[in-house]
Amino acid sequence: GVLFSVSMWLWHVPALYELAIADPYWHAVEHLCFLGTAMLVWWNVFEPWPFRSAWSPLPRVLLLLAIDLQNTVFCGILAFAGRPIYASYETTAPMLGVSPLRDQEIAAGLMWFASQATMLPIAGWLVARSLRKPRSTPAMPLAAKPRRTSLRPSLATLLLLPALRHRRV
Repeated sequence: GVLFSVSMWLWHVPALYELAIADPYWHAVEHLCFLGTAMLVWWNVFEPWPFRSAWSPLPRVLLLLAIDLQNTVFCGILAFAGRPIYASYETTAPMLGVSPLRDQEIAAGLMWFASQATMLPIAGWLVARSLRKPRSTPAMPLAAKPRRTSLRPSLATLLLLPALRHRRV
């Protein structure tokens, strides 16, 4: 979540934003940063098979709410800046038939809406899922219950495993 937020804020620093607008290579790097950090966030939220997250639902909900909160602050800064923050809006906005400031306000609104429409329903789904009663299973004698073991490695385990296998570690 921190990497995702840092990536969002960093790429919206005016100098880096303008670099990404002006150069297709840096624009691709910018979007790869967004995609990569977003995948790390959603990986922990959804636990794609065969991996599992070490986090229970509550930390996942807090992660989504924290990302959404920082995005709300960021979008508020853009929407209520009172002046265009990015020089490129001076040339692109007239092509859209709006002022540079209005273009920035619309962009902030779209970014805020996309975050709200994504993060909040999924956070709600996680809360509802965690509050749901477990399905009842037929009673088995205590000695006959199979021992549950999880063979699904966590993402952290997969990332750290090569380092842990190194002879110096």
